Amino acid sequence: FMFTPSGGFNNQRICLEYALRIGKILNRAVIAPMAGKHLNFWYRYFNQTYDTLVPMDTLLDFEYLQSYGTDLIPLNITLKELEKQLNKEGRIETIYKKYRANWKEHDIPRQLASDAQVLFLKGHTMYHKWFDQEIIDETRSYVVYSKLIRRTAFEIMKSLGGKYNAVHIRLGDYMKAPAKGTERGFKTPDPENIVKDLISKKKFSIDEPLYIATEPEWARKRSIWLPFRRKYKYKNLFFAHSFQKIIDQYAILFPEAVREDFIGLVEQLVCVGAKRFSGSWFSNFSANILQMRKEKWKSFPESVLFKDLLIKY
Repeated sequence: FMFTPSGGFNNQRICLEYALRIGKILNRAVIAPMAGKHLNFWYRYFNQTYDTLVPMDTLLDFEYLQSYGTDLIPLNITLKELEKQLNKEGRIETIYKKYRANWKEHDIPRQLASDAQVLFLKGHTMYHKWFDQEIIDETRSYVVYSKLIRRTAFEIMKSLGGKYNAVHIRLGDYMKAPAKGTERGFKTPDPENIVKDLISKKKFSIDEPLYIATEPEWARKRSIWLPFRRKYKYKNLFFAHSFQKIIDQYAILFPEAVREDFIGLVEQLVCVGAKRFSGSWFSNFSANILQMRKEKWKSFPESVLFKDLLIKY
């Protein structure tokens, strides 16, 4: 079973999670597409080339993922090339489904019936929420980041001293809206209101290190973070670029065009290991962190080594 993902990595990961469940229902192995640059719409992902793609098993722990019970085949070629090759060999059936909102798990065997060796669900249907949340959470619990990402996050956590707080502040698509305006109905986040909320409602301490996960282009704009430092006297603010040497050793392994996309995966794990965490509303990035924080040990299978860093609250 193969499919077309889309969106940023967190959306691509969600598509893979759904595919794992579909593969189990259909008794098919799942072909895992390469992880790609953050692009909206499935057809933009489908047309990506090698300078923006990375094998999915570089980012996810496939050995652990296999324990879900669905066989996985990670690709190191593009979906477009594979579809062309399988079509030439007559081994694939490509289907397009315009999903209906009421389709659920029990509809899958009927809607995705095929005798072909490879079934390719092509289009945007993979992002449809086929499953109840309980099933989604169960499948997601098997999706763990790779040893490479875990090691990199651990080095940052160690540099932070273990006891730190973290916040995800989504700015990219909001800050490009007109000043104090809105985009898609969402208000542009105000850093002053954010830090006020962290201290008064979330009980973050200004004396404890604070790791801020945000888009790299905004992380480096010091003026945005002045309310943290000047008005609220935050002593220790950290971003991904605060650990540039560690990040560079990790990022150099990926094509230059997607390095920033995959730094975010390390940041998610840094947020998972934090004492306290606050996320952004309407963000799959934050939602995934909150899900992983429910069972930290699953995000860090080497928890024996991390016992001094994984604080239980």
